[in-house]
Amino acid sequence: MIVTCNGSLGNTNGNINVYPNPASSGESVFLNMDGFKDKEILLVVINTLGEQLYSKVILTDISGFTFEAIDPYSRLAPGVYYIIGSSNNNLFNKKVVIK
Repeated sequence: MIVTCNGSLGNTNGNINVYPNPASSGESVFLNMDGFKDKEILLVVINTLGEQLYSKVILTDISGFTFEAIDPYSRLAPGVYYIIGSSNNNLFNKKVVIK
């Protein structure tokens, strides 16, 4: 299953896909962003208690397409998590389930 978020970071509209969702424990979760040209995006993964478990700054290029593994070492235990992205004082978030 692919979860899509149509959103805006700054003055640029784009699409954000998170997959697989739900994911199995030990499986990498991927983030695919399209339409965010020349942006610096801070990605943070938090649990339902608000604890930050992972963060990374992604620099997008002029193509506007970015593919990124979230927690590539698969440390996320089963549960519900939120991927939060911020750029230029704008936010997006996606809920991800690890089973």
